[in-house]
Amino acid sequence: MLLVWTITKYFFNPDLLMGLFSLRFGIAIAHGLATAGLGRLILHDMQMDVAQHHVIMNIPVVLVVPINLLCDIMLLREFDPPRWLWKSVIAMLALWPATLVFVLMDKLWINIYLANLYVLVMPVVLIPLAWTGRIWYQKSASSTGFLSRGVLRTLYILILISVLPVSLSFAGIYNAPTWSFNLPVLYPFLSGMALVLVTLAKERGRQEQLQATTLNARLAVQATEFERQRREEQERFLEMLAHEIKNPLAAIRTISETPATPADIEKIKDLVTDIDSVIKLCVQSGQLEQGKFERLDRHVEVGNLIVESRDRLQDRARLQLDLAPSRSEEHTSELQSRQ
Repeated sequence: MLLVWTITKYFFNPDLLMGLFSLRFGIAIAHGLATAGLGRLILHDMQMDVAQHHVIMNIPVVLVVPINLLCDIMLLREFDPPRWLWKSVIAMLALWPATLVFVLMDKLWINIYLANLYVLVMPVVLIPLAWTGRIWYQKSASSTGFLSRGVLRTLYILILISVLPVSLSFAGIYNAPTWSFNLPVLYPFLSGMALVLVTLAKERGRQEQLQATTLNARLAVQATEFERQRREEQERFLEMLAHEIKNPLAAIRTISETPATPADIEKIKDLVTDIDSVIKLCVQSGQLEQGKFERLDRHVEVGNLIVESRDRLQDRARLQLDLAPSRSEEHTSELQSRQ
């Protein structure tokens, strides 16, 4: 199942890590067939001689350990361990290509010795890499999407437990029971689960990034639309302002062209007052946009406020009101009726 999953993922999105794990699971299957004796039966049906059987069956046995280690090293690299530690670990695999020569020379015992050596050092290598990851301390980790530190460490502790009895047995430190030699079968499975969880976490992180990008784009469009509407409102306001100032100025110009009478002087004063009111309104509008006004919460009768504003107008006929009596007026009339 893991092999099919990794091949499918690699087909749609070629990635080095996914390709390595596809190779790993393929070699793990070949290694299982070889150790179970089924591989020789398959090769026997293909009419191959015994020497060829021997070489072909030894290849997955030789490759299974280094490919497992390489995949885990590349997977743990995603979590940004210290560079010097990662390079020192990757250097351990430098000698392994030479082991293929020993396979062709039919000196399998050398490869088995090296494989046992790698099995011994594997837990010592992987646990520090899993423990020293620095990706969780970076600000981008939350937005990119990464497997949690506790899950990663738990998986590799289980991997350590699965290979530790065999490692100690090979070192002659512990006489492991026979059944424990089947525990390393869990190793590629647990490591594969780590890959699955890392991939799912990355995909979730990409989806969150896509959602955040979409949201930011919508907010940018809304901000652009709001700015456009604000500019249009400012333009309309300036047009209104120009109109309100132009009429008093035209009246003042007309009056100034004839000999001024006391009534004309009073008219000019009223017009200047109107212009001053418009200018103050413009200034207050700018201060309102800049948030320089302090809001005062007070109880007012809106109807009375509108009536007072109308009474201050010189041309009251321009504004016709049809207002219901305010609560205070209703209360006054009710008291008067009671009296």
